Amino acid sequence: MQGKYDLAVPGALQSLKFAIEIYGSESVELVSSHLLLAEANLGLRRLKVAEEFLSLANWNLVKQQQTE
Repeated sequence: MQGKYDLAVPGALQSLKFAIEIYGSESVELVSSHLLLAEANLGLRRLKVAEEFLSLANWNLVKQQQTE
């Protein structure tokens, strides 16, 4: 991203939207989009929003482990 975090957010949000449409809202495939959004929001100093995306990524991983 090289410091252009504000430009990364729209693309990462679109990626998340498509992943939800394709895989569902609790899929492990959403983790990469959540991590991109967390990183971008950290770069923008939006710590609470970044924390929420990290929590969502974690939740998807936990749910995946429970179904295995």
